[in-house]
Amino acid sequence: MPAIRGLKNKAGGTWTTALYESLHEDFKVVEGYYLERVRSTRGAVTPMGVRVGSMMSNGYRQLSWKGFLEHGLCRTQYEHRIIYFMTYRELPEQIDHIDGVRDNNHVLNLRASNNRDNQMNRHKKAGTKNLDLPIGVCRVERNGREGVWYAIKMEYNGYVRGTYRRDKDDAIQLIKEWREEHAKKTFTQ
Repeated sequence: MPAIRGLKNKAGGTWTTALYESLHEDFKVVEGYYLERVRSTRGAVTPMGVRVGSMMSNGYRQLSWKGFLEHGLCRTQYEHRIIYFMTYRELPEQIDHIDGVRDNNHVLNLRASNNRDNQMNRHKKAGTKNLDLPIGVCRVERNGREGVWYAIKMEYNGYVRGTYRRDKDDAIQLIKEWREEHAKKTFTQ
């Protein structure tokens, strides 16, 4: 079978058309964001009709399936990568969670990415002064301007979009609008 556009796994296997078909024989993407087993297989821990996989300590969900081994991949894979592959028949270098929430694996929350763009959308670290703000918005002081300002920045595909707002709610609303606009462009192409 020809390989689907994607990457080789560390174990040397490739995400192929045969793997795509095998995944669809055993699982289905439910409501666009989680996997259920649709076929009973020998040794399956999770019964049919129940969400498969488990939560890892790093915040991602994972799935362990013997079928990955049969296709030359590591037995355990991240759920968001499987959902993206089953939906779009391709596997990009990295997959970014647009809202920054690692276990929100809804298809509309996942986008093809590279390491640089993915890092721009990473979680805030504990102890910062911006914990109450969404990713992409932070409090700043502007030289020569009084009071607190909010910087809004979104970067994707090498394009940077940024501005400032005085009002916190305006800043939060603007980053939401930018993300929705980007999601519409990404998923209508």
